[in-house]
Amino acid sequence: MLRTGSNGPLVESLQEKLNALGGSEMPPLTVDGIFGARTDRRVREFQMAPPMVLHADGVVGPRTLDKLQQGLMSMLATVGGRLPESYDGLVDGFGLGSVSGFVASNVTRNSGGTAPTSVKLVTVSEKHPEALAWAHQVESFWNSVLNVQASTVEMDNKETVDSAATKIEHAAAKAGHNGLLFFSAGHGATNVSSHGTDHGMFDLAPSGFRVVGNHARKQVIAGKAQVSVFYDVRPATRPGIVAKSDKENDEDLARRGNAAAQRRLDDYDRFLTMGRNLKNSGIRAFVLVTCRVAQAVEFMKRTRSLMQVPVLVGYTRRVVLQDLGNGRTRVFLHGDAPGKGTNVPQGEFFIPMYGAKPGDIGVFQ
Repeated sequence: MLRTGSNGPLVESLQEKLNALGGSEMPPLTVDGIFGARTDRRVREFQMAPPMVLHADGVVGPRTLDKLQQGLMSMLATVGGRLPESYDGLVDGFGLGSVSGFVASNVTRNSGGTAPTSVKLVTVSEKHPEALAWAHQVESFWNSVLNVQASTVEMDNKETVDSAATKIEHAAAKAGHNGLLFFSAGHGATNVSSHGTDHGMFDLAPSGFRVVGNHARKQVIAGKAQVSVFYDVRPATRPGIVAKSDKENDEDLARRGNAAAQRRLDDYDRFLTMGRNLKNSGIRAFVLVTCRVAQAVEFMKRTRSLMQVPVLVGYTRRVVLQDLGNGRTRVFLHGDAPGKGTNVPQGEFFIPMYGAKPGDIGVFQ
């Protein structure tokens, strides 16, 4: 039983769940593990709310916890229905609009008397304070939901292509079959306005592992710690003229002993190996929580084919990570005012989906 005067991790979990459910005119609770007057008031408000109206005594016992769990499951299953219809049905019934619904349906499924399917969610995060705060909120919330296991893999600013790829493979192995990867490990960008939809980039680690499109060829050749998804693609030329790809040029240089060229070849091979390992892990989705990258359509399609992941999701607007000043961090899309669009409490434990506008999100199957 939890009541006024209780404290500790169980109270934190209660506060997180009440915040996630919303439906209150009260400001979100501070998740501090202290069952004080504001938590008591929010519990009583929740107990009085239909359906399953309970005695509003402020005591959190089995019936209140059961109602809370049912409310969470109902919310997760219906979030998708509040998204634009264009986001329905990605792959095998696992649409962007039903990422949360997928979790809800799997953790509540009980076919033939067997135990519900366990769902694993892993957030890969850079060690930026706000990114880590959000990642740990995601982890804390989902670990409080029936049969969902969530964890965080941290990327520091000294990762190499190999070390970052190893961590990503470890994250995918933790997520396992039908698991989810949320990826918030650096920047994303596109330069479609002045170039083409093959001009994108995103970080797989805050330094040392940037995946780039055609706009970064010169940077790749200059020896930056980047991997170009068009590395082995020969550039278009006039009829009768065949130009080598950057990879072929590097192979020529490497045969002559050029160490930088050999490193780029090794990094590209490591990227491809990582893609094969992601596929073999059986994860259901790789979700990129990075800015604007979904505008670079051809870049994203090529990236998805090399990484061999069933689904890649990205955003066409900038992604904002904001410290709310109450011990909480929220992720939402730029331009959404507090309480509007994606700038809602659900953004404190999930990717920006709830309240998204048509065209905000790109899906690459």
